[in-house]
Amino acid sequence: MEDGVRAASQFQVSAALSRLAYDEGRVRLVDPDLAGHDCLVASRQGLFTVARTGEVKRIAYGFFFGIRRCGEAFYVFEACDRPAARTDRGRIIKLELDSKRIIGTRIIASGLDNHCHQLAIINDHICLVDTASQAILRFTLDGTLIGRQIPIPLADGGQYHHINSIAHLGGRVVILLHNGGKDAAVPSELAWLDGDWQIQRREELAGHGCHDIVEDEAGVIWQCGSLEGAIINSAGLRRKVTERMTRGLIITPDAVIVGASDFGARDVRHQMAGSLLYLDRQLTIQTEVQLPAAPTDIVLL
Repeated sequence: MEDGVRAASQFQVSAALSRLAYDEGRVRLVDPDLAGHDCLVASRQGLFTVARTGEVKRIAYGFFFGIRRCGEAFYVFEACDRPAARTDRGRIIKLELDSKRIIGTRIIASGLDNHCHQLAIINDHICLVDTASQAILRFTLDGTLIGRQIPIPLADGGQYHHINSIAHLGGRVVILLHNGGKDAAVPSELAWLDGDWQIQRREELAGHGCHDIVEDEAGVIWQCGSLEGAIINSAGLRRKVTERMTRGLIITPDAVIVGASDFGARDVRHQMAGSLLYLDRQLTIQTEVQLPAAPTDIVLL
């Protein structure tokens, strides 16, 4: 009981500090130096850099979710309050780079739902998944809102699918329909959108509670089969790689890097630990780096 009270108190403090940072327009950067590390990890306990050798370093404090690189910048979604709170303190941050060093931070969009998830850079626009509203918000690279697309309306009793990931494959936008929690019997799906951002085709996946959409050099599409602790792909592969939940995925010509997270109810996920698994392309684990937080998204540096 005492540990639970302490964790709840720590979360309240973290949320309060996030709200203060939002009100003051601050990004809580800790260390701008990314040199010597190979991945940047977003989590509910901050941004971390990770090296395959095992070194882990906190870069910033906050509740972070989607993250993508575009040119010499990272674009990151941060919830500046409890992610489940309907206080619209979400924001997009631009981390400006010079080689392996952050040389500037800019808040380019704010007033967003706290429960937004992944983002992608598509045709020089930031496309952010507004998960609670089942919408996709589109911004210019300087943060100007240019559109709000709703591929699956929630109005009039529409079904909630918990859209959490977005990508641009073969000239089309693809989103991932999570489709339920740990006990859901419904598999996750990929939904392919047409030029009007409406669903053209849905494809059932061999996994539940899935995350991520990554295409490799051969055009094979990969996901995290999250609730099974697996990695799956469009070539029929389905491999369990951890007892934890898989979330956050990188595919390179000679490696697969995946985030692994302890699993719990949403109100305690801020205190969950995790790791980063480095695998070869045959999905044999080469090394595992333990993290103080559960990954929500990962990118290469």
